[in-house]
Amino acid sequence: MFGGLVPAEALGTMPMRMLVLACALVGFGLIGSAWLRLCRAAAEGRVDLTTVRFTTFSWMLPLLPAKPLFSNDGWSYAAQGALIIPMAGLGQRFVNEGYAQTKPLIPVSGRPMVAQATHDLPPAERHVFVLRADMAGYENIVEELKTLYPGAIIQTVDQVTEGQACTALIGLQALVQESDPGMTPVTIGACDNGALYDAELFSKLANDPQVDVIVWGVRSYPNATRRPNMFGWIDAKNGVVESISVKAPLDAPATDPIVLGTFTFRREGDYRRAYERLLERDGRVNGEFYIDALIN
Repeated sequence: MFGGLVPAEALGTMPMRMLVLACALVGFGLIGSAWLRLCRAAAEGRVDLTTVRFTTFSWMLPLLPAKPLFSNDGWSYAAQGALIIPMAGLGQRFVNEGYAQTKPLIPVSGRPMVAQATHDLPPAERHVFVLRADMAGYENIVEELKTLYPGAIIQTVDQVTEGQACTALIGLQALVQESDPGMTPVTIGACDNGALYDAELFSKLANDPQVDVIVWGVRSYPNATRRPNMFGWIDAKNGVVESISVKAPLDAPATDPIVLGTFTFRREGDYRRAYERLLERDGRVNGEFYIDALIN
């Protein structure tokens, strides 16, 4: 399978978002200043009220078809495709570290963890969240997600699945049932990590017809060097993914890229076919089906 490697440590999207916001504020400031001068001229009798109304309407007209700029996503107007967040696991690592709160709700930078992780990923037209019905704090998580993403699809499962790949497929099936089956691309991301990435590079890869899947990766992650058997390792040449070694390091753990936990598929059918092949060869690792292994 042909793939592209997106380095998550590359230029972040936050500076670009701040630039968009700054330009918008300057633009609104200039329009506001001009409008006040126009109103003053009308009060002094230099222009009539009809001119004021017409000019105001003309300035506001381009904003009417646009999505809200100041939404929870600074790139809302550039939303594309779908985003699926599987979170039906037990979150055992966080329990072992002493966290009493359910993993998706643990505060990160002023947001629930799942909201921060979603916010860090490319903006999407549709959001799908897959979680267990018996998860502690289930009602609170659903309420938070519906508040942040009013049109989101909330898909529940009755028990722990056989792995991330299985949970993601459940989310994909829910997406197809409620949305356009041809929606593209489809990004699958974890609820417990964030990323700074090169938005222009991502857009270029996502719109390249030769790229079937984008594997998000990062290099020189200290914890990967200390615990190499906890990660998926990307074998790539010139940005093209050759294979992924799941839970087994390659030759140079200090510099080899690891799987971040996010994958972008051009078509939902690509994921389905790869998933079917994963099941056919019983590609479990440590008893689970990982999306990392699905790429091979």
